[in-house]
Amino acid sequence: MELKIFRRHSADCPDKADRYAPRCGCPLWGEFNWPHSQTTLDGKRLRQGQNKWTLKTRTKAEDLRHAAKLENDLEALLEGKPVRQKSITVEAAVQEWLTFRSMNELTNTKPKFMANKLVDWCKKNEVLLLSAITPDQAIKFRMSLPFRTGDSSSLSVHWAVNGGFFNWTVGMGYIPANPIPSTRQNPQFRIRYEKPEVVPPTKKQVEKVLATATGHATQRKVTKRGQSASNSR
Repeated sequence: MELKIFRRHSADCPDKADRYAPRCGCPLWGEFNWPHSQTTLDGKRLRQGQNKWTLKTRTKAEDLRHAAKLENDLEALLEGKPVRQKSITVEAAVQEWLTFRSMNELTNTKPKFMANKLVDWCKKNEVLLLSAITPDQAIKFRMSLPFRTGDSSSLSVHWAVNGGFFNWTVGMGYIPANPIPSTRQNPQFRIRYEKPEVVPPTKKQVEKVLATATGHATQRKVTKRGQSASNSR
């Protein structure tokens, strides 16, 4: 089925005369003709004749992928094949993941923190469905995280938690693959940092710690005070 992609311009868009403007930033929609009687697809009304559906994106990089999925679903519907159901939302998947971890008595401190960061970022960037997260969006989300890099493993540790979430959703069958680029195949995405050099304590520092731990330091102070008092007499 042929699907034409066009821009749905805002009233003040300078490119509103061109419905195929490549870079104006207005929402992208798909236009197609449905040859059969009215039905539904993913809970949306599918009218006989011309239909115009939003592709839920403003970038050309994503519209082709969204359009391809819609075309495949329409073709499947025409052939009487089962159509994939609407994907789970990011927020719903996150809640399921945290519940799963709790039921398996796993700590949720870092996972909950990272999950909230992901949900907030997706809302801000209009990413509703889990299946809509692309590799470039995953990296952009990583770049938004407030962790120190260079001499700290903080980003690496927290990012590993995020990777665990996506691996879980793959295992659940919610998405076909983890959107985080593989650092083995794409080493440029590896999080690099240098651990600060560990400087061993000096002999004096070790003796001070041991003296404090055993109480010898206090005893010596008391002894010295006693000797001073005796000498003054």
